Amino acid sequence: MDSTELISLYSCTFCNVELITFFDNGVMWAYLLSIFDRNYFYEL
Repeated sequence: MDSTELISLYSCTFCNVELITFFDNGVMWAYLLSIFDRNYFYEL
């Protein structure tokens, strides 16, 4: 995978099958939740 494919992979989130599979696996959701929790506690 070259840089062009990598850019297109991230710029087209929901139309990319690999990313959709990534979301379905729950890995990305856990990552996003960890970021949200950190930012949320910083604002308290």
